[in-house]
Amino acid sequence: MRSLVFGPVRKTGPKEREQWLARARRQGWQLRHGRLDAAQRLGQKTGAWLTALRLQFYPMAWAGYLCLFLLEAATVLINELVDVQSDRSNRFFSLFTGGSRVRVNRRLSLREVKAGISVALLVWRRLLLRLKSGQPPGPGRWAHGRVAELPAVVWADPAVQPGRLKARAAR
Repeated sequence: MRSLVFGPVRKTGPKEREQWLARARRQGWQLRHGRLDAAQRLGQKTGAWLTALRLQFYPMAWAGYLCLFLLEAATVLINELVDVQSDRSNRFFSLFTGGSRVRVNRRLSLREVKAGISVALLVWRRLLLRLKSGQPPGPGRWAHGRVAELPAVVWADPAVQPGRLKARAAR
């Protein structure tokens, strides 16, 4: 509960009482939309929407979406590493061609992009292990784990340049 305390009215003059009234008006004006400010109202509304969606009933689906997002993030960042030269030479880049240009414009360093890839893949791996931990132990568990990780290789593969078949001849 919020309250304003002004003091004894009998021992004050008209000027001080006028200041109190002005302060009370300002406080009242601030409450025209309720006691919450805009950020608090937004937080309450967002919380209401999330409650309405009842996300607690879909933990596996959300974990799967997070896995996909992390793989996509790693793929995009790998593409930033691999295509930096072609992005630099692309004079007619747009939203759909030329990459995000964060490396070209030096908004992210090589180290930062590599760290982003590492974080995305580490979190993905940890989440994948967490999801797989519910299965009973058995002789096929290791093989199943490797098969479950195969999409990461397949997913990121198009972002990586193909290797040279005649590496010795290119020297």
